Amino acid sequence: MKTVMDVIGANQNVIMVERHGDYFMGPLIARLLAEGVPAKQVQMIAYARNYSRLEPDCMFALNSTGVRISREQGAALAKAGVEIAEIIGSHQARGPDTGLFICEGYHEESGKWPPFRCHAAIDYPQYEYEVIHRALCEVGDPFLAQWLNGDPRWQRVVISDTPQSFKGRVLGFIEDLFRLGGGTRILTSHFEIVTLVHGLLVEGKQLGEFDESWAPTKNGGVILWYEWATGMKIHARDYRPDLTLV
Repeated sequence: MKTVMDVIGANQNVIMVERHGDYFMGPLIARLLAEGVPAKQVQMIAYARNYSRLEPDCMFALNSTGVRISREQGAALAKAGVEIAEIIGSHQARGPDTGLFICEGYHEESGKWPPFRCHAAIDYPQYEYEVIHRALCEVGDPFLAQWLNGDPRWQRVVISDTPQSFKGRVLGFIEDLFRLGGGTRILTSHFEIVTLVHGLLVEGKQLGEFDESWAPTKNGGVILWYEWATGMKIHARDYRPDLTLV
């Protein structure tokens, strides 16, 4: 079974766009229960507060599972001899946490630290609390693809972006990184960013055509490579948390 290391070994310019690992929600749910939120409502309220940033981003750090898998990925890349140009995280707890623990796993295996920074282009959008709470209760995760497809029910669910501006900031950033060249980069980001990149570049769909049943796995993502010899086209494949290709 092929892995991301096979893609990296065959191509000079590669970008991995990864969803963050598993993260803490239990402490927030416990606090809401202690404040009197009914048990049957608490999970959706907690996630809506998270998505709409009524809770600070620092609340949602990686848990032990997310830390373990992220470190294992870094160690596997180092063991395979992959040279990482840089790792870029979002600004939202679980995003940079994932990148930093990949760095740590890589360092433990190789003795080298990959360069790391954060960039707002791969932050997840900011949601409006009442609308995201209703979306989570009514449809769950498919709300995102429905928003990207222009579903009028969720027109106001995002207050920081339109589907078109979201596509522009994420794809523009990726294209800028490919213009930089210089090797392999890992973007440790979020459900929204990976869903967008998968729909546009793996499935080859446009906004309005996304598969509303697809969702990325935590610590999984999309690997992109740029082949100058084939008309400078971006190629894309999904990958699993164990770094095998889907």
